[in-house]
Amino acid sequence: MTKTPLVTAENVRDAAEALASTGRKVSVRAVINELGGGSPNTVLAHLKSWRASNPEKPDATPVVIDARILQILRDQVAEASTKQPPRK
Repeated sequence: MTKTPLVTAENVRDAAEALASTGRKVSVRAVINELGGGSPNTVLAHLKSWRASNPEKPDATPVVIDARILQILRDQVAEASTKQPPRK
């Protein structure tokens, strides 16, 4: 009777994708937790391969600043630029 290995490239890929899809950090420990065990060295080797074929994508969510906050920032910058620096 042969034992099925807990850590395979496919298992690590699936665990890494599950972590990434929910916004969690993809790390060796997180993958081991997701798999329910495994060797850190084996997970690391498979995780390096997964990362090489799945580069991190930057968050493309645009930042929207409320117009009132934007006006306050503009006012603060304008006020700061008209003040004299303190004398030493």
